[in-house]
Amino acid sequence: MSENNRPIETIRAGRIKASIWENQSESGSFLSVTFAKTYTDDRGKPRDTQTFSLSDVPTVAMVATRTFWRAHELQREFAQTQDRTQGQAQERDRDRSVERTNANGEFEQRARPSRSRNYSR
Repeated sequence: MSENNRPIETIRAGRIKASIWENQSESGSFLSVTFAKTYTDDRGKPRDTQTFSLSDVPTVAMVATRTFWRAHELQREFAQTQDRTQGQAQERDRDRSVERTNANGEFEQRARPSRSRNYSR
């Protein structure tokens, strides 16, 4: 699921858990969710199953709701981080474009671009 094969967050209620995973695609990163119920096998080892009894369904629904809202918070945090990172990269590119040589190899200096910011979105 993710590169290090660990969820970015796990939400639990009793034996029911939901894991939020970050995945990468050509169009960027996205989140996915898996649900599981933890039980102990005959040897005493903890195991997960994706099969739920009828009595588990209300807990699964509650965990699903919590996971839905947490995943949206994470997406918003990722988007804000990405916006800041892109803004910093654009500023670095603007600063680098101030002094360059032209096609003939001659040095030319351009006016430094304005650093005003547009805070309206």
